[in-house]
Amino acid sequence: MKKILVVTPHPDDETLGCGGTLLLHKKNKDKIYWINFTSMFKNDGFSIKTISRRNKEIKKILKTYKFDKFIDLGYRTKFLDLVARDELISRLSMEVNKIKPNTIYIPYWFDRHTDHQIVSNVSLTLTKSFRFPYIKKIYAYEIVSETNLQYDNNFIPNSYVDITSTIKKKLNVLKIYRSEIKKHPFPRSKEVIYSQAIIRGSESGFKFAEAFHLVKETK
Repeated sequence: MKKILVVTPHPDDETLGCGGTLLLHKKNKDKIYWINFTSMFKNDGFSIKTISRRNKEIKKILKTYKFDKFIDLGYRTKFLDLVARDELISRLSMEVNKIKPNTIYIPYWFDRHTDHQIVSNVSLTLTKSFRFPYIKKIYAYEIVSETNLQYDNNFIPNSYVDITSTIKKKLNVLKIYRSEIKKHPFPRSKEVIYSQAIIRGSESGFKFAEAFHLVKETK
């Protein structure tokens, strides 16, 4: 049994970036954990209705994946750049040391969203094997509407996971995030996510796949 951790800037990134892979981990009886950095707050312009809907969505997501633990660090969405980097690193490191995961999934460091960039760079401190010897693999995942809109430092995958057996469930899980998944040609649409899985599958010899950039592997 392995311990798998996904680190996200916002809820929905876990499903968009590696939902099919997380479902496979759960099928394999691995323990899966989720650390999320930001939440919605009324003072930042989010309505009580929107916040309530998001909280209900998260509860449904936790039940669907059957996460062994969910940690919400509770920072403000879109305002991570106002938080001292040392604080973010300390909070993440503290939670990671409690879990002691073997494999970690993080955002891509050149995503368009500033929250994604910050969470990714903070997460890269986990590559220090002398501080986190139990971490054997770190992967960066891709997010449609963020990773694919980076034109200067494109995401180049070097690792693929066959999600043929979980693609349908991934798409069903995404329906939980009703406010985030919209009609095509919106980038986070069912058609785009399905097509991305087909393209990544064609690159790797699978029918459907999720693609990652392997940051570090220790054997």
